[in-house]
Amino acid sequence: HTVAHIPHPEQAYSSKNNVATPSKYPNPSTPEPPCKFYRSCEGFTARGSFSGMDGEVDTYDDAMRESRKPISRLSPTQWLLGLRWDSEDRKVWVEGAARIALRRDRLSPDDERDVTRIPPDGTPGYCIFALRGGVRLDARTRLFAGVENITNRDYRIHGSGVNGPGTSFVAGVQMQF
Repeated sequence: HTVAHIPHPEQAYSSKNNVATPSKYPNPSTPEPPCKFYRSCEGFTARGSFSGMDGEVDTYDDAMRESRKPISRLSPTQWLLGLRWDSEDRKVWVEGAARIALRRDRLSPDDERDVTRIPPDGTPGYCIFALRGGVRLDARTRLFAGVENITNRDYRIHGSGVNGPGTSFVAGVQMQF
């Protein structure tokens, strides 16, 4: 996960080779800092990941004729996205997250026969949302809580045979010794 450094707007900048670099001496003709809305984006961190797979395997039928078929139980294309805010003292945080999976309907012959795990027309796509937050009580103790699958969406991870949980509430304490 990548975090962009956003300098304070009062920090002076000088331009060298069209790149804004910090300077000790303010100059009114220097460019603005990279984040114009510093006050509104301070403390925020965005994260994301993407995965996509596809593949085929050579198979043979009863007459020993070769053909290409999709590989069994390949995960669908998926994204995980999140936006987190941390307080200036890093004691409090709040995060929103989304998990998005596309439909997987390109099935292998084994997947097509496995109707207990994979619906006959493939696994439907889904998008589920979560909201989480926490507080650091001291150097060794943290509390956290969250709501998962806020919209109570029916979904199934491809090939699992089990639908995911509906709206769920989680809470916990983390203590380090």
